[in-house]
Amino acid sequence: MSATALSPTIPEELSLSQAASYRTPDGRYLFGSWKTLRRDIDRDLLDAEFRDGEWKTTRSALEALPEKKAAAKRGLDDPYAAVRRHIDRALAATPPLSEAKRAELATLLSPRKEGGASD
Repeated sequence: MSATALSPTIPEELSLSQAASYRTPDGRYLFGSWKTLRRDIDRDLLDAEFRDGEWKTTRSALEALPEKKAAAKRGLDDPYAAVRRHIDRALAATPPLSEAKRAELATLLSPRKEGGASD
């Protein structure tokens, strides 16, 4: 039985523990154990976020997981995609910067001259 066949009974948002509780009729994990799902998050194969003290994911992310794992095995994943997603999440969570703060950050991020005095 596929995850898609069970979709109507699976909530749209669920914790990893809830996702790990779904089993096939013969008792196998439908999406994987909690530890496997957590590893899939670390490998950036499963979209999830840590909220209220636990990992939350969506039914659609779990349903897309087998295809993402297959693509990763074939070597089709982008090694920088995870970095870009983490940067995008961080930027989305930050408030707009004032011009003064932008200037301060530009100074901090600009390359320093060799042998120059430090702050």
